[in-house]
Amino acid sequence: MFQIGEFSKLTQVTIRMLRYYDEAGLLKPAEIDSWTGYRMYSADQIPVLNKIIYLRDSGFTVSEIAAALNIKDDVSLITQLDRKQLA
Repeated sequence: MFQIGEFSKLTQVTIRMLRYYDEAGLLKPAEIDSWTGYRMYSADQIPVLNKIIYLRDSGFTVSEIAAALNIKDDVSLITQLDRKQLA
């Protein structure tokens, strides 16, 4: 498990953006320390964060990213990416 600062350095995503993704419901911490309130992230969350960044850089809005993260079918996700690119 990584504290938010460590995870930020590891992924090169600012702490501010990680907090925003948490508030937006896109990337919740794997754990929150009940004593300190520190957000803790796991290595398993890195691919999800990479997907969020890719979708954001592709022009997706926060709500579109949230919907895309719920898509488990790669073909549907590719279709959404194609539609976004054509728009």
